[in-house]
Amino acid sequence: MTDQLIVLANGREMGSVIRRNARLSFFYEESWKQDQGSYPLSLSMPLAAGEHSHAKIEAFLWGLLPDNDRVLESWARRFQVSPRNAFRLIANVGEDCAGAVQFIRPDRLQSLRTEPAAPEIAWLTEDDIAERLRALRADHSAWRAAADTG
Repeated sequence: MTDQLIVLANGREMGSVIRRNARLSFFYEESWKQDQGSYPLSLSMPLAAGEHSHAKIEAFLWGLLPDNDRVLESWARRFQVSPRNAFRLIANVGEDCAGAVQFIRPDRLQSLRTEPAAPEIAWLTEDDIAERLRALRADHSAWRAAADTG
């Protein structure tokens, strides 16, 4: 079984993470490699290499995930994946990574490109904030409400 996540950097296709038989590989898009303003996803994965190994991309993915077993276990239950599978976790939360990099499922890529650039802002009231704080105290993985996912 093969799975893929498209890696976007500042909204541009940088490359792909491929999962084949529980092993990961990372490949840069040729157009990304040829662009003068391109940069590597990680210093451990230079642009010049054709394929980057399981160990390198898996370590990178784990670095994006919270270092909190309760949060990982909560996400795993929510997304029905293993809390020890960085690829599956990122497949569910990778659109909202810290920084300018996103990990997008291929079926979501087109819808992201057609979504409005500036969605309407839903301002929170003081009561909304208080409720979110109560939820966060009860569950450390609840920093986003279900309505936040648009």
